[in-house]
Amino acid sequence: MIDFHTHILPAIDDGSRSVEESLAIFKQQHQEGVQALVATPHFYPDDQLEAFLQRRDLAAEQFEQALQAEGLLGQVKLKKGAEVLLSVDTWKIENLEALCITGTKYILLEMPYSKWSDWIYTSVQNIIDNHKLIPVIAHVERYDTVMEDPNQLLRFIEMGALLQMNTYSLQKKSSKYKLAHKLLKHHMIHILGSDVHRAKGLMPIKEGYRLIEMQHGGQMVANMLQIGESLYKGEAVTCERPTPLKKRFGIWF
Repeated sequence: MIDFHTHILPAIDDGSRSVEESLAIFKQQHQEGVQALVATPHFYPDDQLEAFLQRRDLAAEQFEQALQAEGLLGQVKLKKGAEVLLSVDTWKIENLEALCITGTKYILLEMPYSKWSDWIYTSVQNIIDNHKLIPVIAHVERYDTVMEDPNQLLRFIEMGALLQMNTYSLQKKSSKYKLAHKLLKHHMIHILGSDVHRAKGLMPIKEGYRLIEMQHGGQMVANMLQIGESLYKGEAVTCERPTPLKKRFGIWF
């Protein structure tokens, strides 16, 4: 199992606050059967790319040294990436591919939480056209626009983007629970991520897949795991064709 969305690197963003907390998160991930994870610290529109990369590499080096000291280095594969907050000008960043998951053309993009305008789709398309990258849209179930109209996600899928969901949204206690499972039912989710920020409260990837299997069957889990393995290796992926949701009496189904 692979966790594609984590804030495990120490003291670089609003995630892990220390090397010790990063180690605690790592140990939980390992115990829960995670075989690989991607460190995706936040990259914001006003960040300078080279300065961010230096901070990220330093945090990763400190983390790996701590893992080595604990005898844990290599027990879970670690790749670097970023959670890139989309702006109108994101596609204009030179060397944008440096923010991709290591060794791949896949880049994790966070959408604005305000109502989406056409520039959102134009900016994502420009990233594809000008950098030849494959966007992975982060935690799609969390955006107001998706809650109002889940079919807005079809535009990203038609571009060739992949969609990521957070594991905790799959729980009944989550406010996103119903939407999350509707998106899965309509084949609009491709990979899972924990989006872990703290050692306390981590919902493991394994638990997410268990909940998916309970409601949607083992074949969906198998398909998602295969997509994840291919993505992690930087290979092309094959996905189920999504189906639009319908709305009746104000409810999407």
